[in-house]
Amino acid sequence: MTNVSSILIYSPLFLITLILLASSIRRKDESPASTYCVCFYASLSCWFVCEILYFIITDPWWIRYVSDLKLAFIAFMAPFIFLLIISFYKLDRRFPRRLSPLLFAIPAVTAVLAVASPLHSLLRERFEVLSLYPLTTAVSVRAIWYYVHLVHSQALAGCAAAVILVNYKNLPASCRRGSSFMLLGLLSYFALSSMETLNLDNSALDLTLIGSGLCGFMFYFYILVNWGFNYLNIERREIFQYLDEGVVILDGEGRLIEANQSAQKLFMLPDKQRELISFNDLLDTLSERRILTRRQPEGESGEDLCFWGGAFPVFYHMRRQPVYGRGRVPDGKCVILTDVTNDRLFMERLREVAGIDPLTGLPNRYRYHELLRDLDSAENLPLSVIVGDVNGLKRTNDIYGHYEGDALLKAVAAVLHDCCPPEGYVSRIGGDEFVLLLPLHGEDEAKAVIDRINGALARMPDSPTRPSIALGCATKTGIFENISLLINEADVRMYENKGASPGEARV
Repeated sequence: MTNVSSILIYSPLFLITLILLASSIRRKDESPASTYCVCFYASLSCWFVCEILYFIITDPWWIRYVSDLKLAFIAFMAPFIFLLIISFYKLDRRFPRRLSPLLFAIPAVTAVLAVASPLHSLLRERFEVLSLYPLTTAVSVRAIWYYVHLVHSQALAGCAAAVILVNYKNLPASCRRGSSFMLLGLLSYFALSSMETLNLDNSALDLTLIGSGLCGFMFYFYILVNWGFNYLNIERREIFQYLDEGVVILDGEGRLIEANQSAQKLFMLPDKQRELISFNDLLDTLSERRILTRRQPEGESGEDLCFWGGAFPVFYHMRRQPVYGRGRVPDGKCVILTDVTNDRLFMERLREVAGIDPLTGLPNRYRYHELLRDLDSAENLPLSVIVGDVNGLKRTNDIYGHYEGDALLKAVAAVLHDCCPPEGYVSRIGGDEFVLLLPLHGEDEAKAVIDRINGALARMPDSPTRPSIALGCATKTGIFENISLLINEADVRMYENKGASPGEARV
């Protein structure tokens, strides 16, 4: 090999490096990875320039200086490679920023020593040019700082390779080939630089430079070219893991393939052999252990899961979505669990408030119809209904004001509530209308309740606004009797007790 052949080998590699450098700059990408790529290719280009000048210059002093000067560019390549790799795998957010300057401490010292190499022997103890033509050859004895620089560079390259290996599984199968090529580029750098360091090659070429060039080419085509795609998949992976919603992926047979951290914590999934678990069996097991209660909410797709493991119940709404492969037949399912605890508790509270009369605190007409529907069954027979209408409410409102009218209603409601049996229900269904529902109470028992109510009202102090109420009752004894007709019958009896016909009383 001659100087000319060495230059012919380095020149096209140098031109390719310049093209990659220009392409990296023209991308106008402000991401850290692109910045590190530009710095890496700039250092590699300067290294090629020094190697080409080494075979062009004929002055021994300049040959030694150029040979030392290239170390200034070599030293910075390893930190850029390391930062490029952790940036590609989105680990720069976890890498402490205060450690970044430390990565460049030794390269900075090496660069200063390389520029000032004629003034000291810390990089090379001896450098003698043996021949200039047809091949420039020299004898070099390395000094202490050269080995410090070498260990630092190799250590950072090793850390970059470790990052690739650790994060290899985090990429989808379609992206793993790129990681393999990046790892291959680093391994080529290691192998060739080791041969160069151990003087196992007698050629004039710098094998470390060749390995760095191969590493740089592979990095470009599998980081910058596929940057957006790989970045997107890595971000998807992180989003999947740290979603507040629990996400479980099932195969076609309902076995668990993967679960994010929220789902793992929710279902207490084991770390090992997770793929052997049937998801339905997992739900059944938690239900048997009283950790989980399942229910189907009205008017909604999916189902509610109530977890009782903590101090308070936690509600999750579970939806199962089919996952389609290349065909139209689903390959599996994606189970999504959304925390709806606040929504469910709010709805329960809303239903509770919506069913209560704000003035008397008794169930209102809405709640009354729910109670009537629930109690109209064979196990509650005989079912008695007492209908009541407060006497003199309009007169009290007209003469004494609505404040006294409200007090009158509250007093009647309190008496009805106190006289109602524990298993009965009292509701205010209108302005002055009340209804008592008495399951498992016959007609005689209902009349006894009416007597208690009238007696309690009669014992109240005599006054122009002393409360009184007209009451009427009816009892359902057969399952086929119409409850609406029963209520009408009680209403008729109430108006008879009021001393007026129903038509006259409603005017």
